[in-house]
Amino acid sequence: MRTTKLRLAGLVLISQMILACTTPGSTDSADALHHSGWTLSSLPGQVSIVGHPATLNFADGRVSGSDGCNRYNGSYALTGDKLRIGGDLVATRMACPEPVMRQAEAFGSALTQATTFRRDGQRLLLLDAAGAQLATLSEQVQELAATAWAVTGYNNGQQAVVSLLSGSALTVVFAADGTVSGTAGCNKYSATYSISGQHIRIGQPAATRKMCPQPDGVMEQEDRFLRALASAATWRLDGDRLELRTAAGALALSLRAAPSAAAPTTTPGQAKSASLVFHCGAQRVLATPQGEALQLGVAGETLTLRQVKTASGAKYVAIDDASTSFWSKGERATLVLRGPTLPECTRMAAKQTPFRATGNEPGGSLEISRRRVSFSGNYGRERSADADTRNHRLVHRNKRQPGWLTLHG
Repeated sequence: MRTTKLRLAGLVLISQMILACTTPGSTDSADALHHSGWTLSSLPGQVSIVGHPATLNFADGRVSGSDGCNRYNGSYALTGDKLRIGGDLVATRMACPEPVMRQAEAFGSALTQATTFRRDGQRLLLLDAAGAQLATLSEQVQELAATAWAVTGYNNGQQAVVSLLSGSALTVVFAADGTVSGTAGCNKYSATYSISGQHIRIGQPAATRKMCPQPDGVMEQEDRFLRALASAATWRLDGDRLELRTAAGALALSLRAAPSAAAPTTTPGQAKSASLVFHCGAQRVLATPQGEALQLGVAGETLTLRQVKTASGAKYVAIDDASTSFWSKGERATLVLRGPTLPECTRMAAKQTPFRATGNEPGGSLEISRRRVSFSGNYGRERSADADTRNHRLVHRNKRQPGWLTLHG
C-alpha cells in the first residue's frame, strides 16, 4: 500500500513538472517561429522606407524589434498557425519623420491585428481573421562574415552602456577569413573571432600604439571599447543593428551597419575592385565586388550582399534581407529587390583607359590603347608605332644598344 502511494505521488509530481514546462508564454518544438528574425518587406498600400527597417524577432515567448523608428517588445502565443501578439507591447517614444512614423504605426497595427501566419520559404506572412494579408516579412540571414559596423554604444566597464565621445568613431569589421578589425578611436586594431550558432569568441585585440590627445578622453574610451569587444560571448542581428553581449547577458556593444559594409573586408595592399554598372530597365545599378561580398548601389541605397553557392554565375543575397538578391551571369544579371524582380540587367561597357609604362636608362615609354600601340625609346629620339592593333604586334630596334623589343597580343 505504501509503495502504491509513493508511485502515485511520483506520477503527480512528474505531471506537475510537465505542466510547468508548457505554461503559456513558454516555447517548445511546436513553435515554428521560435528563435527566428524577420525584416519587413512590404505593407499593403505602403512603400517601405529606405534606411528605416522594421523588424520582428521571436524568442522565449517574447517578440522584439524595431518599427522603423522605435524599439518594442512584448509577449506572443502560438498554436499551430494561430498567432497572437499580446496587447502588452511597449515601445520607446522617439519622434521620427512623418513617413517613418506612418510606417511605424501601420506595422504596429499589423502586429496586434494578426491572428494567423504563414511561412512561405524565407517569407513570413501575417494575416488577419479574414485571411487578409497584413504584412510580408523576409527572414533575416544570420551571418557576420564580410560585414562592417559602426559602434553606437559600448559598455564602459561600470555596468553602463555609453555613447561615443563627440568627434570620435569606433568601427568593427568581420572579415570572411576569421579576423575582426577596425578603428578604436585613435589606433587601428585586429583580432581573431569564431562563431558557433549565436555564440561568438573574440581574441584579445592587438592595436597600433599611437597617442591621440583629442578629443579629450579618447584613449580611455579606446581602452574600454577594446575590453568590451573582447568580452563578447553572444551576438544578435536585428535589421541593420547588431548587439554583442557578455556571457552574463550584459550589453557589450551596440552597432549599426556601416554605409559600405563590404568594403573594409578587402585586406590592405589589395587593389580595390572595379565597380560594374548595370542597367535594369530604367534603373541604374552599381555593383562593386569586395572579396566574398558585393556592395550594391541602387535607387539611392547602398546594400551589402554575401555570396552564396549556385550552379552557375555568381549569386549574392543581402545580409539582412533574403528577399533581395543579385545573380550575375557575365554581361547579364537578375536583381530581386525586396521580392519583386527588376527587368533583366545588362552590363554597360566600361570605358577603356590606355595602358602606359615608362622606364629609364635609356628613357622610354610604352602606350597601348584600343587602336594604337606606340613606343618611344632613347629619351624620345626613337619612335615606333603600329596604328593597326588588330595584329597586336610591334617590333622596335634600339640602335645604340643592340636588341629587339617585340610585343605580341
